[in-house]
Amino acid sequence: PPVAGGFAGVISIGGDDLLALLQASADSMLDPQVVLEAVRGLGGEVVDFRYRSVNRAATIDLGCPAGDVVGHTQLEFSPSLKGSDLHRRYIRCLQDGRPVVLNGCPFSDGKSDGARRYDLRATRAGADLLVVTWRDVTERSGTAQRIADSELKYRLIAENSSDVILHGRDDKVIWVSPSVEGLLGAPPAYWVGQDVRVSIPAEGLAAHGDRLTTIAAGGTVPQRIQLIAADGASHWIDTHTKPFYDADGRPDGFLAVLRLADHDVATEH
Repeated sequence: PPVAGGFAGVISIGGDDLLALLQASADSMLDPQVVLEAVRGLGGEVVDFRYRSVNRAATIDLGCPAGDVVGHTQLEFSPSLKGSDLHRRYIRCLQDGRPVVLNGCPFSDGKSDGARRYDLRATRAGADLLVVTWRDVTERSGTAQRIADSELKYRLIAENSSDVILHGRDDKVIWVSPSVEGLLGAPPAYWVGQDVRVSIPAEGLAAHGDRLTTIAAGGTVPQRIQLIAADGASHWIDTHTKPFYDADGRPDGFLAVLRLADHDVATEH
């Protein structure tokens, strides 16, 4: 029958059954999980942590059955942890209860080549107990690093190019490469935030509007235009302007490549 509070009943679980239920719950987790018990020295200080229980995913990750892990200490399995920042964080978590949250934490087990990377979480579960879970994110971290390296490489190419590369949005300069100083007489800091129409002679504003209309429709515009430099001088510039797309493929203004064409114009005339 219903009882106070709306519960239909209470299931009573004995000690062994409860332990079995908790172990089954832990074993159902995809990420490795272990329960660690502090090992204290003669002065009461934490010197190591002993494995009290491990789930199935942890035995796979550690490469040995639970019976070869439970009862042994962390430093027996991973001597490199002694005196490490991670070991100190575990002790601090046990002392003040603040969880350990680490993303992309490097760790080498001494068996494989190079350090692997893990997202790691540790929480206090009792006066001397910690629950630790981790996830191997080496592949994800490697991909992120390759993307970062690629982005840096292409940014360096843009910044070292003699051509000027400009990102504009809503007629404002968002970013421009350092070579703009040689082309228009002032460094990027001078141009970023400026309305691009300030550098376009009055007779070129209509053509500028047409360019933006074409770009908004997904088109590309190669054109020779005039631009006004920081000192007020007018220069002929060959431009190649196209839509700019962000990392998610969404339109985000325009990208323009600019090259000085004064000499070509003089030669042609």
